[in-house]
Amino acid sequence: MFIKLDETLPPPSHIVLNTTFTILCISLLILLLLGISLFYSGLTQRKSTFQQLGTPFITTAIIFPLWLCFGYTLCFSNSGPSHYLGNFENIGLRYLSSSIYVSPITNTNLTQIIQSTDDLANLSSPAATQGVLSLVHAVFQGFFACICCALALGCIVDRGRLFPCFIFVVCWLFLVYCPICYWIWNENGWIYKKLNVLDIAGGHVVHLVSGLTGFVYSWFLDYRSDKTLLYYRASNLGFVVIGTCMLISGWIGFNCGSLYAVNLLTVSALANTLNCSFIAGLSWFCLDYFMFGIKRISIVGFCSGCVAGLVAITPGTAFVPFWATFIIGNMSGVLCNLATRFKYWVKVDDALDIFAIHFIGGVIGNLLTGLFADKNIAKLGGIDIDGGWLNHNYIQLLDQFLSTLAVVAYTFFMSFVLLLIINKIPYCQLRVTPEEELKGMDESQIGSEYINDYIEFIREIDPSDYGIESQISKSD
Repeated sequence: MFIKLDETLPPPSHIVLNTTFTILCISLLILLLLGISLFYSGLTQRKSTFQQLGTPFITTAIIFPLWLCFGYTLCFSNSGPSHYLGNFENIGLRYLSSSIYVSPITNTNLTQIIQSTDDLANLSSPAATQGVLSLVHAVFQGFFACICCALALGCIVDRGRLFPCFIFVVCWLFLVYCPICYWIWNENGWIYKKLNVLDIAGGHVVHLVSGLTGFVYSWFLDYRSDKTLLYYRASNLGFVVIGTCMLISGWIGFNCGSLYAVNLLTVSALANTLNCSFIAGLSWFCLDYFMFGIKRISIVGFCSGCVAGLVAITPGTAFVPFWATFIIGNMSGVLCNLATRFKYWVKVDDALDIFAIHFIGGVIGNLLTGLFADKNIAKLGGIDIDGGWLNHNYIQLLDQFLSTLAVVAYTFFMSFVLLLIINKIPYCQLRVTPEEELKGMDESQIGSEYINDYIEFIREIDPSDYGIESQISKSD
């Protein structure tokens, strides 16, 4: 909710501290975007890698202004009568330049806690640990939307056209992301009102949505051609390692920044985030080494596991005790690894395993938060929750499951409908032509701009051009 400040007085010192901390976390989110770009482009073959490197920043440039002008008010305005979507009270950040945003922590009735700005000046008030200047909150949440989109659009690798993709991004922001954000994080949202959902940093809003959106988009794009996949090699695995390091650094801003405060719980969230990531990375490549008979250490597998652990800890990073991160990390590393085989069963070319890492990781995180959430941990930051199974609150797991199910059903339906309509519009086909696919996305979609000076001298090698066939026949 928003609280009007007295413009003649400076904001309380703890609000200034919270705001400064959130601004620092915003800078880490920009680093996270760069990590996504490097991670995805490094896994892509070199004739399409520049598209993957640049697309997250182009979509951010599209989404961010739309978010500040329209998206933020649709998600966080709290004066509208609808439980589905907000109104336009704060369109263009109206009325927010001299106000404070206080996060509606799970099932806390803020109207009973905060009656005036005098409550914000009271350091013992729960509001004091959560207040942040509204404009900073708008920017912080804007990067959540941009990151969610960037995670999903790894699906266009090697075969997706950019122009219809950008049309989809605009529609997706208002018809998919904003409603779900409102349901989970706005005190007027129907899921917030009906279910006691625990999601501090986006297990539902970011990871379920991005993972499922990318999966549906991949289904529409269909399989890459055999010629594209012949002798397929990732362009730069060094980018994957560097990107993973940036993702881990950025995720600190992602998870810790969602508390909008510097307190004991912030430190707990930091430890939980890092430990879960590393445990998941180890469990992923150990599974590859021992179970699948690779008998070599896969650095790419370790990096994928680290990302899966980050995803799984996202909803409960401020609610679970440290020891639970060992369980969450191991389960996310193993189950997300196994889930990479799912795409072969359903015959969907999820090239970068977005579904396995972000969707499955998000589901694991949501459900395990219902098991391991501890009200005593949450109290470190002044958050009042009923906890999960650790506190004998057994209904919490059902709440987490039902909210996950609702988000999955809505995201799948709306993404499917949007992609179906856009794909039918003339000149807006989602997939490139076979000729463009063979040339690569950097030439056909970007305009012959490459990440290095790479360009193929000969695209298809005919053995007869080099007398190889005649030499083979002589040897026989």
